[in-house]
Formats: sequence, structure tokens, C-alpha cells
Amino acid sequence: NMINGTISVSTLSVENDRLLDYIKELEFAKADRLFCEVRDGLIGKPATFGEGGVAVIKSSTSLPVDVRLMVYQPHKHLAKYLKKKPDSILVQYEHFSKEKQLRKALQRIQRKHVRSGLILGTAIPISYILPFIPYVDEIMILGTDQDEGEIEQNIFDKISNLLELKKKFKKDLVISVRGGVTFANCNKLFEAGVNVLVVDKIVYDSFSKSHTIENLKNPNSTLVK
Repeated sequence: NMINGTISVSTLSVENDRLLDYIKELEFAKADRLFCEVRDGLIGKPATFGEGGVAVIKSSTSLPVDVRLMVYQPHKHLAKYLKKKPDSILVQYEHFSKEKQLRKALQRIQRKHVRSGLILGTAIPISYILPFIPYVDEIMILGTDQDEGEIEQNIFDKISNLLELKKKFKKDLVISVRGGVTFANCNKLFEAGVNVLVVDKIVYDSFSKSHTIENLKNPNSTLVK
């Protein structure tokens, strides 16, 4: 069902010492995936956990674990994260200074049978991914460059551009969106062709996490805020 998309929940809002309790809550609330925010405090603020945290998370959950690598020179950190065998590793287009570096990073991820994801900041047009299509399994569009805030309106153009590329290259790319996802737009995003919505505060701050996740997956069900 096109509208019944995947809800992945970010670890960004939760304090490290509460992380494992939170993950248990998310499993109970039927989150589909975990979006592990790895930030070094240089590129991605605030600083979060590193490869040790990913290992602990991996060993304590049955949920698929996706790692977002927001670190300085991500290509130099890949090896230690690949060792932890996450389900996917996502790197951001703007964090690379050379096309070749990014291509090699995506290839390395794929070689380890981990899903390779490429994140595009709001200023990056979809056409920029063309050289990387053979090496990428997922494209993540940021709805906002801050972690929270209003979703950028051009996101729907980007989604349709991506769908055209998928057709043209006959490539089964996963399309995901992070940032700015709300009850008001989740339905529209799924209907536009997005496969995965990554959410953070909307779940973290909610009284009933299962209700919130249920209402994001089935936006037409009776909404209890």
C-alpha cells in the first residue's frame, strides 16, 4: 500500500543514558526502523555517540538500524562503522570535497552488503546524484537543513525528479525524507512516492508513541494528538 509507508525514528532527541529505554519504547510502539544519528560535533551538532553506541544499539534491538554519518571526512570513518554491520549507512553529499571520494565511499558500503544512502541538503538539486546512481541504494532528501522546522516547499519537485530518474535508470532506489515531517504532510509525502519518513521530535515529545507512529503510517485514522 503506497500510503502505508515506513516510519523510521531518529535517535537525535534522546540522551545517551536513556537511549536503550527509548529504543524499547519504539519497538513497543511499532516503529519500523531506527535512524541512528552519529555526529562528531564538528559537522553534525550536537555531538552524539560513535561506533561504540552503534554496536550497543545493534546488539539490543531487532529493529533495522540505519546509521547517518555526520562526521568530518566521513570516508575516513567508514571502516569502523561497517564493522558494526548496520542495515544501512548514509553519508551527505556536501560532506565530500571530491566526487571520487564520495563514489568510493558508496562503493565500499555496498561491497560490505550494507545499503548505501546519499543524503542531499536542501540546496542540492536531484541532478547532482547522476554520477552516483550505480553505487547508491537510497536517496534521502532533507526537508529542512535544521533538524526541525518547516518543510521546504520544493521537496515535492525533488521527489518527482527522483521518480523520473528511477524510471530512466530502471533502478529501485529507496526514497526517504528527514526533517519537517508532520501529521499534516506525511500523507502527501507518502502519496508523492516517498518510501521512508524519518521523524524525531514528533515521536519523542508525544504522550503515546504508538498512537503517533500509527497516525503517521495511516494518516487517515482517527487522529489523537
